[in-house]
Amino acid sequence: MVREAMRWIAVCAALVPGCDRLRGDDEPAPEQTSKAASTPAAETAPATDAKLEPEVVPPVVAPAITCPDGGTGKGGAPPSAHELWCETVADGKPVRHGRWTRWYEGTTQKWQEQDYLQGKRDGHALSWFENGKKSEEGDYDDDEKHGRWTTWAEDGSKKEEGEYKAGKKQGRWTDFWPNARAREETEFEADVESGSYVEYREDGSKALIGSFQAGKKHGTFTQLDAAGKEIARSEWIAGVQQQTPSAPTSFACPEGLTSKGTPPPAGTEAWCENASAQRQGPYRKWHDAGTARIAMQGDYQAGKKHGRWQEFYASGDPKEEIDFRDDKREGEFAGWWKNGQKRVEGEYWSNKRQGVWRWWYDDGQRKLEGEYKRGDKQGEWESFYSAGERESKEQYEDDLRDGKGEYWHDNGKPSAAGTWKADKKQGAWRFFDENGRLTDESIYKDDQVVGRPPRRRPEFRKPQTD
Repeated sequence: MVREAMRWIAVCAALVPGCDRLRGDDEPAPEQTSKAASTPAAETAPATDAKLEPEVVPPVVAPAITCPDGGTGKGGAPPSAHELWCETVADGKPVRHGRWTRWYEGTTQKWQEQDYLQGKRDGHALSWFENGKKSEEGDYDDDEKHGRWTTWAEDGSKKEEGEYKAGKKQGRWTDFWPNARAREETEFEADVESGSYVEYREDGSKALIGSFQAGKKHGTFTQLDAAGKEIARSEWIAGVQQQTPSAPTSFACPEGLTSKGTPPPAGTEAWCENASAQRQGPYRKWHDAGTARIAMQGDYQAGKKHGRWQEFYASGDPKEEIDFRDDKREGEFAGWWKNGQKRVEGEYWSNKRQGVWRWWYDDGQRKLEGEYKRGDKQGEWESFYSAGERESKEQYEDDLRDGKGEYWHDNGKPSAAGTWKADKKQGAWRFFDENGRLTDESIYKDDQVVGRPPRRRPEFRKPQTD
């Protein structure tokens, strides 16, 4: 065997200069070898009795978490990390199993805490604001919300409370004013508004009474002043407002306020004002005087939008709904397509987007989903093609792409993958055609191509011999 190896080296050296000096992958590179290796023996430094100390390898510290069923702790807690969870293997893949905790980056304040069972959310769930106050609390069963759930505002006041059944709202749900009084009560059936509906003012008086059927306004909607007196009424059938063109539209102001504008059939806008000429109380705008279909409605308080505001398509179907407080968007926001499909939903805090926001195509397919933190995109964002295939998955920090980016063609094949830093491409990026074949690899710095990844050194193989 030794003789055969020597023969191969001689053949290789004759064909490829320096072949006899080829090194293995486990040998140090030439620039890493000692000077003594290339120095004549007479110039070699004298040997000493000094011994090289072995390299000290720091021990691997397991995350401080107790995991059920022999699971493994992953991640870490502040200050070194901000996400800690338990993991096990199911069907050959790692899945969360046990407690998962996430902290606000750079702090010791918890953001979210949740129990998992074989990769599915199961058990109690809690989330907090950065100021330490709770933002949401409830339970999951088989990865779906189940039982009573409560959400709070950043100041600690309760915002919403109700029951879920298999991930869908069921029964009476209540929205609250900051003073803990009910702002809105809605009956749900399998996540769809169905039954009585009541809106309240901050003082507890009823402002609007009506009902829903299959998610659409149905029946009589009556607007009341603070004393309980009827000031406006409209009839609805399956979400379509019923209005006789020749009949005058009912609009009245609460006692002590002056009516302004002109409602149908002579005009298309009406509101109320207080003694200081500020808008106060109900406001209505109609699409046109002839049909008297409401385009927008809401309330003012001392000249500022306050409470629930709604916009409608000419068909009478809802277009947008949002709550205001002191002229700023505050609370849940929802928008719909003309065909009645939900277009967008999310939440505002002091006029800024906050929490999870979702968008849909007009056929109900998911379009975009991600999280905001005080108006800035934060964390993972996903987009989808209209057919349902994933289009992109990106990481954001302070409204800028920061972290791994993955992209797909509409046939599900990868189209690109790489890393973002402050919204600019950084490092190695790979690009693929619609068949998933690699078409380009480039090294980026601040969004500019600066090179190509180094190619692997080809392996030398022994020539075939007879």
